[in-house]
Amino acid sequence: MVTSASLRASSAQPVATALSIARGLHARGRLGCVVCPDFDAAGTGVPESCFRTPGAAVLRATNALLARLGRLVPVAERRRSEEIFDRLVSRSDVWAGSESLLFLKPVFPRTAALARRRGARIFALATIHHPAFNLERVTQEQERRGLSRPTTYTDRKRVRDVTAFLASVDFLLTRAPGSERTYRERGTPAQAIVPVGETGVDPDSFRPAPDPRPVEPFRVLHVSHMNLIKGLAYLFLAWKELNLPGAELVLGGPMDEDVRQLLAEIDPPNVSLLGPLRDPRPEYQRAHVCVVPSISDMGPATVLEAMACGTPVVVSDACGASGILAPGRDGFVYRYDRVDELGRALRAAYEDRERLAEMGREARQTALRHPRSDFSERVIAAIEAAAAPGGGPCAS
Repeated sequence: MVTSASLRASSAQPVATALSIARGLHARGRLGCVVCPDFDAAGTGVPESCFRTPGAAVLRATNALLARLGRLVPVAERRRSEEIFDRLVSRSDVWAGSESLLFLKPVFPRTAALARRRGARIFALATIHHPAFNLERVTQEQERRGLSRPTTYTDRKRVRDVTAFLASVDFLLTRAPGSERTYRERGTPAQAIVPVGETGVDPDSFRPAPDPRPVEPFRVLHVSHMNLIKGLAYLFLAWKELNLPGAELVLGGPMDEDVRQLLAEIDPPNVSLLGPLRDPRPEYQRAHVCVVPSISDMGPATVLEAMACGTPVVVSDACGASGILAPGRDGFVYRYDRVDELGRALRAAYEDRERLAEMGREARQTALRHPRSDFSERVIAAIEAAAAPGGGPCAS
């Protein structure tokens, strides 16, 4: 299993999902090793002997240098770090002899191509819609807002790298039905696409607070790494038009410069900035509703995390996780580029607190039907089906 994430005990995506899959593979005797930049095995449920960190010292030094240079060209920092780790993994022998490689992010074109030439099956977990689709969406958003700063999603070299990686994949494990279309339309063979469903949540870690939420102020929460793909402009515009008395919009997470500019230009009222969150659970528990207004998103994890905490969600239809909702029962779904629809959903939540409380209870029940362990089981089942004689996406 190959991931670009540093692995240590955590309740947050994507680390928790990676460790859940690793534990499941290890329990079945199918885990050769976990390749990652860094790890702390304590509390992960995965033996320390399973972890491999090729070129860790080189990577740490290089990433420190890239971080300094990233102040000048922040987009290139992420791509360069991914490229360097891919080179280190491809040149190492830690995965030599593996029958299958599972990549948890599509940023290893060299390693995947080399492993496939050596006869390994290549599995990849689709964590985003096709990068060319995201490029189109974010470019349109930049044009609509009059913005021009480079972003990870408009980094055409990175888009080409991810597309090259996809050419080496035997089985692409997708989560949201909409994402399958973005890959098929851009050349991924239909027989290579294996739906595995939503990643899920740990409902024991994410759960409602023991005490009821305060009635006032009415808290609308958004949590993400706030960049253009997260659709914040639509939320800011809707919030400004509503101007709800006794309500506040709470934003948690780091914020890109483009979003800071939009926040200053739109200037919505009663906004609280929390900055990066080490643990978002208390914010989910305090919020009356959580808004996820992305213009293109495979998940995100915040949808089920909030619901597991008993918080109803307002989710755009461009989020893959919108497919698990029963609109009007456990949350609201609206068209991603319709400010008026988003505003109506927020007003409905604000005006009927009794109904909203019931929706919170329903949201918790929906989250309970999507435990993270089920997702890991589906991923492992897909790998085992493909490894069986005559196996493939349709193997039973």
